[in-house]
Amino acid sequence: MEKVIFFKVHHARKIISTFTDTKPVGVFRLDIATVYNEKQHAFERKWAQLINPDNVGAHCGHLLVSIAVTERGVPSQVKKYFNLIE
Repeated sequence: MEKVIFFKVHHARKIISTFTDTKPVGVFRLDIATVYNEKQHAFERKWAQLINPDNVGAHCGHLLVSIAVTERGVPSQVKKYFNLIE
């Protein structure tokens, strides 16, 4: 069975104003095996192309992603970009 990671981007103003589950502006789908097969089992600062959920053929932007897949209890050897503010 293939495990999949979903990134969903929502419009911040609509989330704050309605406090309900809003429809995503863009989505990106990635399977865990793709990340695990990379060097150090991670993607660092890669651009993900977001797809419009209403029109699958339409692209609607990009999202900068850093993600690592490890076994439970094993620390990642990847740099900690999450603590850096640019």
